[in-house]
Amino acid sequence: MNNYEFLLVLSDHLELYILNLLFSVCIYYFIFRKYVLNILDPLFITLLGSAIGFATVSFLFWCDLIKSFYFFSYILTQTSYILSFCFYARKKKLQKTKIIISTDNDRSLLGVYVLIACLDCLLQFVVYEVEGIPLLKESRLETFIGGSGFGLINRFITVLRFIAVYLSFYFWNKNYRFIKKYIILYFACVLLFVILSGSKSGVLTIVSYYICYLIVNHKIKSLSLNTKYLFVGVMSVTILGLYIKYDSVSLACQLLLERVVFYGDVYWQSYPNDTIYAVAPEGNWFTALFADFLGAFRLVSWDNLPDPLGRYLFSALSQSDLVMGCNARHNVFGLYYMGPYFSLLFSACIGGLLGKVYNRLYHMPEKDSVWIKIAWVYMYICLLSAEVDPVLCIASVDSFLITMPIVLILIILVLYITKRGDIDNYSELQH
Repeated sequence: MNNYEFLLVLSDHLELYILNLLFSVCIYYFIFRKYVLNILDPLFITLLGSAIGFATVSFLFWCDLIKSFYFFSYILTQTSYILSFCFYARKKKLQKTKIIISTDNDRSLLGVYVLIACLDCLLQFVVYEVEGIPLLKESRLETFIGGSGFGLINRFITVLRFIAVYLSFYFWNKNYRFIKKYIILYFACVLLFVILSGSKSGVLTIVSYYICYLIVNHKIKSLSLNTKYLFVGVMSVTILGLYIKYDSVSLACQLLLERVVFYGDVYWQSYPNDTIYAVAPEGNWFTALFADFLGAFRLVSWDNLPDPLGRYLFSALSQSDLVMGCNARHNVFGLYYMGPYFSLLFSACIGGLLGKVYNRLYHMPEKDSVWIKIAWVYMYICLLSAEVDPVLCIASVDSFLITMPIVLILIILVLYITKRGDIDNYSELQH
C-alpha cells in the first residue's frame, strides 16, 4: 500500500484512526509519564512517533488491511522494546539543580569551540556552493550521495555541529559576555542551515541537544520557564521552512500534519499484501544493520551492501528512482531480517541499551569532563533514533568514530597553543 492509497483509506475512516490514536496516546502516557520531562524532551518526540506507529498498525488491523500475524508481531516486538527500556531506565527522583564544578580549562575549551563552530559553517557553505541547497532539491538526500565525497563531509558537519551546539549552551550558561555575541551569530547560521536542509525535524534536533544538556548537567528545573517559547519557536521555524519551499502557509501546515501521520508510514508500506517479503533486498541482518560501518571502513564494497529497507519499499510501491524511503522501524527491520522470534530479542536489546544510557544521563557525576558528557549525550541521541531506524543509529555512531580522530587532533593543537601562550605570558611576568 503506497502513501496515496493509505490517505484514501484514512479519509474514509478518519474517526476510527482518531480513536486508535487516542487509545495509543493514553497507553503511552500511562507507561512513560514518569520518564518524560515535557513535550520537547527528545524521548517524548521518539515516543510520539512510536505511539502514532501503534495507532497506524491497529488502524490497519481493524480495517482488515493486514494479517493478524503482522499485528501480533508488532505488539510483541514493541512490548519487548518497552519492557526492556523500563527495566534498565529505573528513573529515580530527579536531582535538584546544583552548581556544576567543571574540571575543564575554559580558555582551552573556548578555543576548541570557536574552531569547531567555524569549521561547521565553512563545510556547510562548501556543500551549498558545490551541491546546491537541499531544500530546493526534489529529494534533499540527493545532496550527499553519488560517491562525490560529500557523504564524508556530511558526517563531519553532523558531529561538529553537535559538539559546537553543546558547547554553545555550555558557554552561554557560563555568562561570559564577550562570547555571547559569537554564540548568537553561530546560532543564526545554524538556524539558517536547518531551514535550508529541508528537514522537518531539524529544529527539534537542536532543541533535543539543549534538553540533553540540561539533563546531563542537572539543570532541568529551568525547563519549566522555557518550554512554551521553545515549542512556539520550533513550530514557527518548521512551518517557515515548508513555506519557503511551497510558497503557501496552508500547504505548509497541511504537510506538517501529514508528517505527523507519516510517522507510521513503514507499516502501511510493508505489512499490507505481504509487501515486506515481496521487495527482497539483498544481504542478511548483519550486512543490513552494519552496512554503513562495513562500507565506510571499506571492509565490504558499497556495491555488495544492501540499500536501506525503506528505500526498497518506496521503489517497489512508487516505481520511482528518487532517493527516498520510509524509516525501517525496529519492528519491521527485525521481522524481515531476523524472523518473528529473534526480532523480539533485537527489540529488547535496543530498548535495554536506551534505558541504560538514559539512566546514565540522569545520574551523571557532576565532576565528569565536558567531553565525557558530550559523548554520553551523543550516544543517547543515537539510541533514540534506533527505535525509528536501527541502521540510522549505527550510521550516526560511525560518523562519530570516523570524525573524532580528526577532532581530537584539532583539540590537542588548540590545547598546545593555549598552554604555550600561558607559558609565554608567565615568562614575561617573571622578567
